[in-house]
Amino acid sequence: MVWTYLPLPAVRAVANRLEADLLVYDWCDDASARSLAKGAYRKRKIGRWEDAMATEADLVFVAAEEMLRRRRPANPNTHLIAHGVVAGHQVGPAPESVLNMPGPRIGYIGTIGRWTDTELLRRLAVASPEWSFVLVGPVRKPVGELERLENVLMMGERPHEEVPSLLSAFDAAVVPYLVSDSTTSASPLKVREYLQHGVPVVSVDLPDIRPLSPPVRLASGPVGFKEQLTAAMAGSTPDPSSSIGSWDDRAEWMAELLLERLRNRPQ
Repeated sequence: MVWTYLPLPAVRAVANRLEADLLVYDWCDDASARSLAKGAYRKRKIGRWEDAMATEADLVFVAAEEMLRRRRPANPNTHLIAHGVVAGHQVGPAPESVLNMPGPRIGYIGTIGRWTDTELLRRLAVASPEWSFVLVGPVRKPVGELERLENVLMMGERPHEEVPSLLSAFDAAVVPYLVSDSTTSASPLKVREYLQHGVPVVSVDLPDIRPLSPPVRLASGPVGFKEQLTAAMAGSTPDPSSSIGSWDDRAEWMAELLLERLRNRPQ
């Protein structure tokens, strides 16, 4: 079995050379849209690689409804495997740097990259000096003006084991993405982790998040985010039971799909 996250033609060549029983394409990200490669030509080339891999693979796994809509017509063996969560995390005390920020605390956990609307966060923080904003994750773009605000704490990258403890200190959490071709096919894992720990969530309107609304609240712009965050923190704690499942459940389902495809593969 050859299992790939990359659409490179060389991977298909290796699978053919090995006479692999299965070629599995885990299309977890829209590489042609989110590629850091400069130039439209390179992005189109990556897009052609993705199209070829998604068509020729024996199984394709995708993480979002939009990705399923785009790939299943060309390959009926395409399956949606939504993100899950890790059950049974121990929740310890949050770091002192977080607890020292006055509440209410609005949190964000994830990479701060090209798709993160840092201007939205800056304007929201400026308009809400009574709130603290805790941003956790590696920084991949300039954030000087945001970082200099007194009510913003930039924590940088932290071990994933600390996520439950950090979430325990949040009064609400946000998904402040720029809405673009690269994010309309995204399935933010952080949303399910927020919900798992009972943290109210306000997000931009993305196709994969709409089925989670409610309990997730959708908003746009700093005014809309402030209104929805205020309402979210005044409301009841979200019940995640119907919104998320565990990674163990996802893995078991993937294993069943793999076995079924092996049984039914052409001889």
